[in-house]
Amino acid sequence: MKVNPIINLSERARNVRKSGIFEIDYLTQSIEARKQPVIRLHIGNMWQKTDDQIIAKAHEALLAGRTGYEAIGSCIPEFADALVDYWKRKYSVSIEQDWIIAGPTMGLLNQTIDALLQRGRMARIVIPAWDPYFSQVSETLASQKYIPMEYSKESWRIPEFSGKGTDLFIVNDPNNPTSSVLDEKSRQTIISAVSETKAPIIADFAYDHLYWDCDFKPLLQYDEIVDRTIVVGSFSKSHRMAGWRMGYLISSNKHLVETLRRKVGKDWCCTPPFIQYAAAYGLSREFEPRIDAWRDTIKRASRKTTEVLRSFGVECTKPEGTIYVFANVGCDSVQFAKRLNEDYGIATLPGRFLGENARNWIRLTTVSVPEEKLYPALETIGRVYQSIPRLKSQVTSKALHAT
Repeated sequence: MKVNPIINLSERARNVRKSGIFEIDYLTQSIEARKQPVIRLHIGNMWQKTDDQIIAKAHEALLAGRTGYEAIGSCIPEFADALVDYWKRKYSVSIEQDWIIAGPTMGLLNQTIDALLQRGRMARIVIPAWDPYFSQVSETLASQKYIPMEYSKESWRIPEFSGKGTDLFIVNDPNNPTSSVLDEKSRQTIISAVSETKAPIIADFAYDHLYWDCDFKPLLQYDEIVDRTIVVGSFSKSHRMAGWRMGYLISSNKHLVETLRRKVGKDWCCTPPFIQYAAAYGLSREFEPRIDAWRDTIKRASRKTTEVLRSFGVECTKPEGTIYVFANVGCDSVQFAKRLNEDYGIATLPGRFLGENARNWIRLTTVSVPEEKLYPALETIGRVYQSIPRLKSQVTSKALHAT
């Protein structure tokens, strides 16, 4: 049967960018379809399952009948109470229940970007960055410019820049993909730009809990921009709940929250209440030691990954958070990643998909496979790195002009 292609897509739909992450995943799936195993280091998944206590709490809520519509476009009271208590206990930040929306993190990010941007407006994104940001901004028909971080002394930092003309800032801290945490100077640079332009800032907080040996402070702690800061948090990595699609949004702007509640209510109605109930327990003081233990596991894996790669001469960012290690392979990252995948069955994420200032870097997930699979794969990456001619990147953040 002949199928006619759809030719009347909207301009917004035609403007959706192809995801580099999906490109690598499609390649990986095609290799696996040929019955060839692939070590999946390219995606932010974890081989360990969700903690038994979280599962037990979800089961408790299911048995109690928490399976219907509850808190459409908002969140259940138990989750709101837990999040308010958590932010006060951990960060000394007072938030209110009516600032909160529960939902899948990616969905909340997309809905917020969609609510704030349109043709004629401009978003400014700190790069390297998670590549769905680029696609979602593009879909709104807004323009996008970049704030390229500079790499120095094993860390990535935000240089001084002009935020003139910006309608929305987007920053992820702790940072995916670099594994760096912003220092105070970088945070003050962002705060200055937000204060100057009065533009809102989305603070992607997907890696809450998962930072170490650094001076981390969430932007919501800074009084001068609290009314402009939109926090989007997640349980995917910190609680090993990636498949549960559970996150939250915090904003003190009532008009924005009311608008987003209408958008959320019509799109996915509500996050299943039994999932919110389990997540609420995950924020409790009682559960905190288990989060700390998981963070320590990631810290050890990240340090060991860096140690192995450096033994082959591979330059790596010093891991300060997230579940990733960022490595400079000294050549085009897409070609390097494809060679690893096709010839050695190791999937990694090319930095070129995440920003031009990372075109020679690859991102590796440190907890997506058990250690007995991870370390041999790292040694293979090191040997491949040593076997190819490398051209040091000539692209620097200054050359990209953060304008």
